[in-house]
Amino acid sequence: MPRPAQDTSCIAVWRDRGTTGLRPGDDWRREIDDALRNSHIVLVLVTRIARQSEYVTYEWAFALGAGVKVVPIVVDKQALHPRLAAFQYFDINSPTVWDDLVAYIRVFIEEKGLDQDVWVTTKT
Repeated sequence: MPRPAQDTSCIAVWRDRGTTGLRPGDDWRREIDDALRNSHIVLVLVTRIARQSEYVTYEWAFALGAGVKVVPIVVDKQALHPRLAAFQYFDINSPTVWDDLVAYIRVFIEEKGLDQDVWVTTKT
């Protein structure tokens, strides 16, 4: 994959909607499990609504069980699940949270020796 001419964020992301995700007739549970199992890292946005969602809990727990790196991004610390509380997390209230997250992902990609065509850049 050639690098874009402009400075943009570029990383393969699986989503459950749109052209890169689920389509009518797909077995969404299997598709999500496969996507999680094949991920290198799962970012979990920790909110009260996410904490109440059985599916959000299932997804990060499934990823952990599959040996996938799970990184919490905490919006509401009171909503932090006890299992996720054992992990260092990114605090959404930090003024440098997004720069820190991008730097973390860059290092993760390099340390894991992932495809060199995958990179993360930020717009300034």
